Amino acid sequence: MQSSGHQKQKIVASWSKFSATIGVVVLTLMVAVFVAAPASAQLGASVNEGLSYGTIVGWGTQDLRVTIMRIIQVLFGFLGVVAVLIILYAGWRWMTSGGDPQKIDEAKRTLINAALGLLVIFMAFAIVSFVIRALSDAAGPQGRTRRPPPTLPCTNCDTLGAGIIESVYPAPGARDVPRNTLIFVTFKELMDRSTLLQTIGGVDKISGQILIRAYDENNVLLPALLSADVNAASGDNLTFTFDSLPYLGDGVRDVRYRVILGCGIKKADGNNAFTRCGGPDEGGYSWTFTVGTRLDLTPPTLDVVFPQPDDTKDTYADQAAVRATGSLKVNSRPNTLQVAQTSYLGKDVPASPDASLRTTTYTCAQDNLVCVRYNGGANRFEVHPKSVSAADCTAPDVAFGGWLTNGVVGGNSITLGCSVAIGFVDGGVNISDIPAAIAAGDIQDGNQWRFRAIATRPADTLRVGQSPTYTFVDAGGSATEIVVGPPATPLTPLQIANNIATKLTAEVQNPDVSGASGGTDTVTLTATVAGAAGNRIRITPSGGWAAVSVPPFSGGRDPGFTQTLGAGGIVEALDVARNAVPRFDYSEAMFPLTVSGPVLVPVAVNDGAESGAGQPDYENVGSLVDSTDPPFVTIQADLNNNGTFDAYEFVAGTFIISNQYQTVEFQSATLCGLCSNSDSPCVRDADCGGGGATCNAVRNSCGDQIYCLPTVQPVAGNIAGVTRYQIRVQAAQLYQCNEGDASTANDCYDSSFPDCNAAGICVNSALQNFPTSRTPPDGAMDAAQNSLDGNKVNGAQGPLPGPASPYHSLNDSIASNGDGVQWTFWASNRLELKPPAIKIDTAGPITPNEDGIAPNMDVAATDPGVGLPITTLPTAQFDKLLSSSSLKPDNRYRDGRCGCTVDNDCKTGEVCDNGGGGSFTCRSQSGQDNYCQVDGDCKNRTGAASGFSCQTRQHVTLKDYACGSGGRCSGWWITNVGRDSTSDGYPDFTEVQINHTPLAEYSRYGADMGSGIKDLYQNCYLPSEGPNSGGGACNTDRVNKYCCNGTARATPCTN
Repeated sequence: MQSSGHQKQKIVASWSKFSATIGVVVLTLMVAVFVAAPASAQLGASVNEGLSYGTIVGWGTQDLRVTIMRIIQVLFGFLGVVAVLIILYAGWRWMTSGGDPQKIDEAKRTLINAALGLLVIFMAFAIVSFVIRALSDAAGPQGRTRRPPPTLPCTNCDTLGAGIIESVYPAPGARDVPRNTLIFVTFKELMDRSTLLQTIGGVDKISGQILIRAYDENNVLLPALLSADVNAASGDNLTFTFDSLPYLGDGVRDVRYRVILGCGIKKADGNNAFTRCGGPDEGGYSWTFTVGTRLDLTPPTLDVVFPQPDDTKDTYADQAAVRATGSLKVNSRPNTLQVAQTSYLGKDVPASPDASLRTTTYTCAQDNLVCVRYNGGANRFEVHPKSVSAADCTAPDVAFGGWLTNGVVGGNSITLGCSVAIGFVDGGVNISDIPAAIAAGDIQDGNQWRFRAIATRPADTLRVGQSPTYTFVDAGGSATEIVVGPPATPLTPLQIANNIATKLTAEVQNPDVSGASGGTDTVTLTATVAGAAGNRIRITPSGGWAAVSVPPFSGGRDPGFTQTLGAGGIVEALDVARNAVPRFDYSEAMFPLTVSGPVLVPVAVNDGAESGAGQPDYENVGSLVDSTDPPFVTIQADLNNNGTFDAYEFVAGTFIISNQYQTVEFQSATLCGLCSNSDSPCVRDADCGGGGATCNAVRNSCGDQIYCLPTVQPVAGNIAGVTRYQIRVQAAQLYQCNEGDASTANDCYDSSFPDCNAAGICVNSALQNFPTSRTPPDGAMDAAQNSLDGNKVNGAQGPLPGPASPYHSLNDSIASNGDGVQWTFWASNRLELKPPAIKIDTAGPITPNEDGIAPNMDVAATDPGVGLPITTLPTAQFDKLLSSSSLKPDNRYRDGRCGCTVDNDCKTGEVCDNGGGGSFTCRSQSGQDNYCQVDGDCKNRTGAASGFSCQTRQHVTLKDYACGSGGRCSGWWITNVGRDSTSDGYPDFTEVQINHTPLAEYSRYGADMGSGIKDLYQNCYLPSEGPNSGGGACNTDRVNKYCCNGTARATPCTN
């Protein structure tokens, strides 16, 4: 009988042989499979295994052959573990053999067999893994190929933001996108519609220039969406929408999509849209997003509106006009006119000859004591300029340009520089030959001469307003001269302030002011004419002798009224100024064609006569041009004060969508006006009282015209011209099942809403409606085609039929109304003209994401090695609510002005204007300005082939230094969110966010907030005030208007 040890050894040896045998057999099978791989590939290309049908019951789609190979792979892993255990056992046997040769031999044999078995297992495992990969690639359905995943969620990424594309939806790299989502792309320039859309069977579809590819989770290319599968539309040839008729994805797994915009897409002017073009998988621009397995069946809501709902107009009381005031503090005597002069002061060596000035015209710009020393050893005359206040030649030299280091000897004179030459006198006789005098010992080593040079200096000046300019003089004084005393006996600052006040009061300025010093060194200035126009008076002293108040003039106010919040309604808010831009934010992205676009009314004749019985006579107010197909969003004004909103009181303008398609704003078509004689609000010249006064267009600090909501003319009892407004957003009708006919088959296609009710609406078990809109939509719907849930109760209902109201009122919030939304507010004829600024944390350094800017400018400026995440979101918080539609990436929009130097450089009806101190551009003399987008929109120079440049507005820019230096370029798009600092449910200021594709590592970036940014009263961001790096203000003004990395500058930021 064998011992138990021998039995174990036998078992181990048998197991090793078994493992090796199994390995060899499997190796043989693998070779056979590998040889047959080409046939498998061909078979896979021609056979449809029907795997996709299993997804209906929740089965997977993996090939059965791949599954078998994976099972074998797991089996070999188990055998490998057993082989290692056997090796460990053999090693233990050897160690415990006690030197017995037989036991050692048995252990060796066990080790050898186990090692051979393990080697065979490893080889078989590797081959199985290879075959699995081969089968995955070769045995799939026809048309499926593996492609490497893109390293970025886009190609030519900077085309988004810096290029022609403003925004896309879903955003690049977005994940878990609902399957019923629509695709949007917005361009900055008008596009050639025919290169993006084509008509198939009377329906607009995507053109062949648009490809929508799909990939599964293993990056296997799935069948692409065909043109016939995707409906397309555009209402303005800027924003294009793509609607996939089959839902995106398959409901079982994540599917990644790439939208490719082809190189053949063109702009409306016929030029190519894209400056760079890649292969068929890149096009001019492409981006990717990943679709999940869910549908978006949550209807959108209207979350925030501006102006706030307001039931009762405010009360107003007359307010007298106030004169603007300013101040000027005299710190020192202003310079008076100083004529250039030179004077000889003497010699330092008594035995040397005297010097004499041979020229007296001094042309340099500085005052100097000049010492000329003869250096005999070097045979030269050294020139040593000193400070003009130096006592003698022992003072140190100062660096002043214009003087020579060594004088140039020329016979009887020596040229010293600055048009000054000297000669020498010996015994009252001029030395005619200086080299001979040196040779004779008359001029010796160490001789030195001194003289003083005083430069020409213009007199300092003072200008208050536009004219005249006053000059300071020593004595006497004409109407435009102010006496400050001679330099030797100057007047005191108090006396000079008194002379300035007396002169300004006695003379007439434009506009006129008066002055008073009150026995101090500060002059108090007061505008002669009361009104807000006095706030624009400027005090301009030359030189550094005075300090001017900031702002120079302030406190001026037109005759007007005080405003007190109304009372008695359910909701109350302050009446808004007439240059307000109504804005409303939805809970999610909306379908642009249903919430944006123009509101058109017939053009009214502004002649002061009624347009019809009881109808107000206002430009851009009237009945809708096409009442049979009205816009889904409208705004009305009760201009006849009858308490209702009549069919002829629609206000013309445009609803604009922005903020990644979540925000809509209304831009009125009516220009704001101010009377030329009083700065009073006006609509037409007749509103200004005659006498040649005109109604002039109101412009912001960038020179752009401002548009206003029309308001009624002020009358007794309504001195502020307060006008009631109403905005309505229509909800879309819901998808109708069976067309309301219960006898037909149930066509509720979504399993979550399976039942068709008596009204023909699909409902779920809780009797909530299927939120998808009808086709075509007849009201507001989101990017997943869900109708608006205006009352936020019981999901989407669509507009309810009468007698119930189809609109939910934000003023009374009665939830039983339908899902359309309406609210009313009041607007007065005042103007809000304060520009926005970036918030400043005056308490200390700016805290990212708290206020001001983030990330802090110090991180990028002082230590490029500080590692910020490549997903860092740059933000800037402003002190006011901003216009979302002005928060666009970079420039290239039709908002530019053509450059000019004289009026003749502009087109007919335009003048060349500097906009109050900026660069000169063309603007309209009357009516609306003509904005440019490219240089070709501007008038050609006389005799030149090219025109003046088009100066477009800069909006929000990601400064991508990596891209500019040849590195990876990032794409970027702009969003914004309102922040509520008072917890009243309504935001008070706006945070701007620069979204982007991944940034390049170890690269420098920056952010630029440009003057194209505007607040909700159309005031542009200029001066561009913001924080400096220490937590204080940049301190911009009308001259230094730009804040560049914390420093105020007169020119736009460049880095």
